[in-house]
Amino acid sequence: MRALIDESVFHAKKYYETYLSEPSPAGDISLSSTGIASEPHLNLVRVLREMKDIGTQGELLVVTHSSPDGFLMKLQAGGQVSWLFEVMDKILQIAEGIRRHDTISGLPPQQVPEAWRRWFADFDPGIKLESGFETNPDWRAFVAKKFDEWFERQGRDILKLPRPRADLTDLLSLLKDVRALGFKRLEFRACQIGSVAGAMEKIAGFLNVKTVVGPSQVETFYGAIPHSGISFIADDRKLAAVLKKMGGRSFPKISVGILVFPRAFKVVAKDDAALKAFVQGFIRSKFAGSLSPLLVGGVNSVGSKVTTYVFPLEPDYKTLLAKFDSAAKAATP
Repeated sequence: MRALIDESVFHAKKYYETYLSEPSPAGDISLSSTGIASEPHLNLVRVLREMKDIGTQGELLVVTHSSPDGFLMKLQAGGQVSWLFEVMDKILQIAEGIRRHDTISGLPPQQVPEAWRRWFADFDPGIKLESGFETNPDWRAFVAKKFDEWFERQGRDILKLPRPRADLTDLLSLLKDVRALGFKRLEFRACQIGSVAGAMEKIAGFLNVKTVVGPSQVETFYGAIPHSGISFIADDRKLAAVLKKMGGRSFPKISVGILVFPRAFKVVAKDDAALKAFVQGFIRSKFAGSLSPLLVGGVNSVGSKVTTYVFPLEPDYKTLLAKFDSAAKAATP
């Protein structure tokens, strides 16, 4: 599987380059160092291009920012509108409007006026075509002009693209190409993207992907703690007292404690062997790389309850990821 990482998700790129793995309810993910790409700030067009480049039956892990309403990334660089769930509906509606428009020219001449009347009723109801409008000798130029104005508004006012016509044309063409792929699997590690029922299915429908996975009512976190920033306490009694007092997550059997702050981590450990045991037991089994810096990642609960941090190899991790599988849905009576 390939990965596309938003570099504004702090430490995520280094985390995946180091561990090259990610658990998933759709099957655990293995990455290669050459299969990880990144952008300073991801956008939908960049994701679509990556998917198109991977091709049919492709698989992609995307690490980015989101909320229960959708992705916080813009539709494209320089744009003003984010890739939210409601925006997906708008894009598909625009694409359908263009598809319907394109079919009109292929209809028998006597059916064309009524087809235009239905088109405006469905997509631009502010334009009223009265009965008999086709008797006006300029009617073809009129409907073509109004369609052209509608198209311009979709890119300029609805999707707020930098170059309304050109960018809208490119976006829809790219989306059409991706939807034709029958992409196999798309994984997201993005805060709360799967919190709303049906969210993963909606993404799957928008992109025509067979399987989509993303965090449910949890946020993702990544951290890089330099070796010099870790508190080592060799004395077992003193270490136990510190672990009991510090709060956060403690792992007494391996003599490690971790306290997570909004943008920082406090780590206490007996020695490097304890850190290695923590990484192998909770993040990446059999990991034998450098522990400087110590890279950590996982998901944490949100809401009014006490925040709980769950690491990748813990049993609860996969249960906190929402999954949509089109084959499973098709098999459901």
